[in-house]
Amino acid sequence: MSLEVYPMFYDYLPFESTSYCQSYLKSVYVKHSFDEAVSLSYKNGLSFSYYVQHSQIYYQQALKAPYEIKPMLIYYGMIQLLKACLIRNNPYYPENSNDLAHGLSTRKRKKQNYVFLQDSVRIQQHGLFSLILDHMFHMKQIVGQSFTMLSLMKMIPEIGHLYTRLTHSHFHYPLIPRNEGEFEVSKKIIDDLCISKARLNRILSHHDIILADNASDVFVLTLKRPVPFFNPQPLQMRQDQQLFISNQRDYPSQIPELLAHYLILYNLSMICRYETDWWYDLLSQRDSNDISYIKGFLDITINKVPAIIADYLMNG
Repeated sequence: MSLEVYPMFYDYLPFESTSYCQSYLKSVYVKHSFDEAVSLSYKNGLSFSYYVQHSQIYYQQALKAPYEIKPMLIYYGMIQLLKACLIRNNPYYPENSNDLAHGLSTRKRKKQNYVFLQDSVRIQQHGLFSLILDHMFHMKQIVGQSFTMLSLMKMIPEIGHLYTRLTHSHFHYPLIPRNEGEFEVSKKIIDDLCISKARLNRILSHHDIILADNASDVFVLTLKRPVPFFNPQPLQMRQDQQLFISNQRDYPSQIPELLAHYLILYNLSMICRYETDWWYDLLSQRDSNDISYIKGFLDITINKVPAIIADYLMNG
């Protein structure tokens, strides 16, 4: 099947070739000292390529689809790319039926006066989410933890402009370039976070970021190494490479942005499929800010997630 290549999938063109996929997987498997790296890469090369191709079909259809069904298509497009990442990191994926679950749960029946931004998603013990957390980001399991849609939206820096327009406040501060590897950020950040400069410096230093004082009203951040686009924590990075730092008090414990997309898309896809009355009321009545955030998010994620995962596959 011939696929039209959209800009967000240009970086995936090499994966059209099964032989390239096999060579790519072999290099990863050898690097991580898997036994029988050659045979495993040969076995998984075709599956890896198919995951990427299947994702492109979902995303292509999502670009053309109305908002009424867009969340489902984008969500499953993302899932296919994540499966490619997992088979890259674990040549035996899926190892059991638990690995095939979404790994999340949400409220089955929406209450009266339901507000999307106040809704939450809970992390389950098994499933794709926990595998991604472990194999892609090497983070501890967070079983039972819940995230509200608003807190997740605030992990996506492109939402910042919309959030400010709607609330007259902000959820992050921009890092202003100063010199090579040096940036300035407002000192108001420690007041918003309700932490000391020393505490913020300790958080940042774990990621090779040095916080220095300045005679003016800004701190100077020195980045001792490049910030990876696929996981810029503890910073946030827009697709245009602009960096930000969150002013949310829970920010030291935030999950990677990619997983924020996963959680929001999961919830939207469930609502789209099983809460049809509320979904169509939202899209037609436009009587809350929910619609602005949802449409803004969908327009962002359809381009950004393939870019984040492409960066991971090339540099992770």
